[in-house]
Amino acid sequence: METSRFSVGYNDWGVINNNSPTLGLGGDVGTSPVKDTMVRRPVEMIAIGDVRSDAPAANIDFNANLDPTDNTAYHTQWPSNRHSYRTDILYADGHVESPKRNDLMNASSDDCRSRWNNDNQPHSGVTPDIQTPTSILEQ
Repeated sequence: METSRFSVGYNDWGVINNNSPTLGLGGDVGTSPVKDTMVRRPVEMIAIGDVRSDAPAANIDFNANLDPTDNTAYHTQWPSNRHSYRTDILYADGHVESPKRNDLMNASSDDCRSRWNNDNQPHSGVTPDIQTPTSILEQ
């Protein structure tokens, strides 16, 4: 159904879409498989997290994906902030954290950027890039 929404998304690309091999966990159209041995630091690798499910149906676009580079109007692939501005994140080693969403989306933090990538590198200065929240509506 076109109005169906997901409440969690999967980190398929990392901080660079269409990178080969993918920096995320793969599993999307056009990505090569990512083996568990390719994830350098599972304890720091974002795997799954809350995504927005409250955007208008016409603006829902791939919201089963968790994509920090999403620059669409409603950022439906960003981690959500539904838990008092926090988002639940499952890491590749199986533990869960609930960081503030804006801390998770801090494009100027190499630590933040590294957590999106299976090689645990920030890939700073490469575009497309993490889209840092800029307005109160995005916080």
